[in-house]
Amino acid sequence: MAHRCEILNNCVIIKEKAGDQMKVKRNYRDSLFRSIFNNKKNLLSLYNALEGTDYTDSREIRITTLRGTFFNDLKNDISFQIRNQYIVLLEHQSTVNENMPLRCLFYIGKLYQKIVDERLAYREHVVKIPAPKFYVFYNGSKDEPEESELHLSDAFAAESGALELSVKVYNINY
Repeated sequence: MAHRCEILNNCVIIKEKAGDQMKVKRNYRDSLFRSIFNNKKNLLSLYNALEGTDYTDSREIRITTLRGTFFNDLKNDISFQIRNQYIVLLEHQSTVNENMPLRCLFYIGKLYQKIVDERLAYREHVVKIPAPKFYVFYNGSKDEPEESELHLSDAFAAESGALELSVKVYNINY
């Protein structure tokens, strides 16, 4: 299938040839985001920009992105471990989704299940796990602040709970 890229309103539009016509590929933003950041060198550069670090060895990154399967359709855009200290989840959104903290909770639980032997949780000593960091990159058409933060506790039916999860949201529009 033939593809063509165009720039429209400062966004890359990917079109697919369907017969004699070109039609807009609906998931172009998601595909482009995954394509760019499914690369350790680009992930390292993005992580350094987000965290103000200066890591140089992309071998310290292990991509851990969840891919949907027939029996389990849970998937996230991009996730990776860096230096076995942090596990970073990156999501790209064209609409603001206030349920992102809940979704990130699902994602991180599934990722921990994949990287930690469940039997270790029943041992007496603490099992060291990578600390999670959550980011959403927004580039929809609604006017949103340059930076914001979403909190899992905002979804609690009661006023307080014993769990918090924060997601940093960056508006990447001009």
